[in-house]
Amino acid sequence: MSARKIAIFTDSFYPNVDGVAYRVREMSEELSRRGFTVRVYFPGRISAVENRNSYTAVSQKGLTFFLYPQYRIPLLSRYAFENALRFSPDIIHAHTPVSMGRLSVKVAKRLEITPYATFHTFINDPETIRKYAHLGRSVSLALSKSLNMYLKRFYARFSWVAAPSDHTKRALESIGIRKVIRQDIGIDLRSYRDLPSQEEAKKLLGISPETKIALYMGRIGAEKNLDVLIRSSGELLKKGIRTVICGSGPYLEKLRAMADSFGSDVVFKGFVPEDQKPLYYRSADIFCNPSLFENQSAVDIEAMSCGTPILVPKRSSQYEFILAGKAGEAYENESEIPEMAERIISMRHEYDPSVIAESYSVEGYVDRLLENYGIS
Repeated sequence: MSARKIAIFTDSFYPNVDGVAYRVREMSEELSRRGFTVRVYFPGRISAVENRNSYTAVSQKGLTFFLYPQYRIPLLSRYAFENALRFSPDIIHAHTPVSMGRLSVKVAKRLEITPYATFHTFINDPETIRKYAHLGRSVSLALSKSLNMYLKRFYARFSWVAAPSDHTKRALESIGIRKVIRQDIGIDLRSYRDLPSQEEAKKLLGISPETKIALYMGRIGAEKNLDVLIRSSGELLKKGIRTVICGSGPYLEKLRAMADSFGSDVVFKGFVPEDQKPLYYRSADIFCNPSLFENQSAVDIEAMSCGTPILVPKRSSQYEFILAGKAGEAYENESEIPEMAERIISMRHEYDPSVIAESYSVEGYVDRLLENYGIS
């Protein structure tokens, strides 16, 4: 295939701050660096076309999504649809199974090409549905089953569906989705290389060299399971490890209230600018992500790239990062977190997470992506 024009459809994009928005942006930039003409279609405040350095972003006016105000739902898709038809891409790649994903199918059908997809979010997870929609367990399970049926029908229209972990691939196949391929999501790691030492990073952030830090960085949502860190923080502190949570999101105030009710000494840093993130990762003694919701956690890889070992639950895709203890450890039960964190910190020199992180670079991802597109 000698395709040169690529249309990407996503429900989350800049200025959103989340993994999907970052990954789509980095994918677009890397494809553009290689000479491809890229347009990204996403819901925005207004319908508009914007040139963003090397690629074009096309927003379709949408309303705020009441369950998650960071996201928008397109009112109509005519503006983006007509723009995509005029663009006439050789390749269409959807990063969502809803609103803009449905538009990608509509455009592909009109242009008589078969699209590709990447699966990012377990929108069909019953526990997450229950937390966000405040529904009973039985209703959440019923809605989850309906979403499984929808996802199976939706993804039947694609050449393949990329799952960023074996865990996710098995989950998609278990609900009857076919043509699922295993494909890691690439991350731009350039700003996480050539960092100062851990001691210097702590100094730059005003942290005492003796202070041991268990860090979480990322979106603060109910699905991230951060209650686990709050409950563990007291025992961590007894072992001389301070819990630090960086990020913002709809669950932040509830998490603060929970920490107060526990009498917890958790430090909430709020939103951390991009240029400061490497310093926080580097200063941490361990990165702990208790989420069971991840397909492939970008923040884990960013932390690993900074040389910080990770502690994650076994019952998640994050377990695949561990690679037999080379990047960190995994716990079976949350009660194990304090002891395992202490052990990891004491043995930190035996881990080599930055080497493992390099295998998830955006450059390698685009190499594999082009191969799966059939472009040599």
